Amino acid sequence: MKKIINIVGFACLFLFISCEKETEGISFETNYANFEMTGESFYNLALGTAYAEPGIIAMAGEDELSVTASNNIDHTTVGIYEVNYSATNADGFGAATSRTVAVYDPSAQAIDFSGDYISDLYRTNGDGTGRIEYSGFSISISKVAPGIFYVTDLLGGFYEKGYAYGVAYAMTGYIALNADNSLTLLSSHVNSWGDGLGGFKDGKYDPTTGIITWTATYGGRPFYVTLKL
Repeated sequence: MKKIINIVGFACLFLFISCEKETEGISFETNYANFEMTGESFYNLALGTAYAEPGIIAMAGEDELSVTASNNIDHTTVGIYEVNYSATNADGFGAATSRTVAVYDPSAQAIDFSGDYISDLYRTNGDGTGRIEYSGFSISISKVAPGIFYVTDLLGGFYEKGYAYGVAYAMTGYIALNADNSLTLLSSHVNSWGDGLGGFKDGKYDPTTGIITWTATYGGRPFYVTLKL
């Protein structure tokens, strides 16, 4: 039994020395790119005006890195767009950040229906069966540019609060107020699943009652949302 223990001990010692030699000298430190953005990370751009980059630099420790920028901005169309920046340090490690650009119509209505709303909503299957109802969830809307608003959950809190999945399951997004008080979807995104709405229709703001309504489609199912102050 003693011989076996000695053999096992020798083997362990050999493995330790071998592993130590294999990993020797491969540990190192690296500085990832740290972006310093000029101007706001949310940038308002008047319709018809070409985008002019405000500026951004990337630093890795004391070294300034080259920054690559790309965007999908269409300055002729009201919408929400992204400018994406990336940089790679001397060790080959990349980093990225982005700036959101809202192309707005300067002639849009001056109405601001920002506020904290209470939602009444129901969801059905595509054929209208399987109705599920919720009410009493708080949804916030904020004006970010003339005629453009940010919504904390376009599904009225269905998954975030109704199913109690948490804030990562809120369908955030931006909507536009049109001259006839109808609402148009500009963008939507849910962090947890990494996608957005499949459809948005019948959006309406009633300036008399302050009630906001729309029907959002997600996962092939319609969500009928009513928001009241």
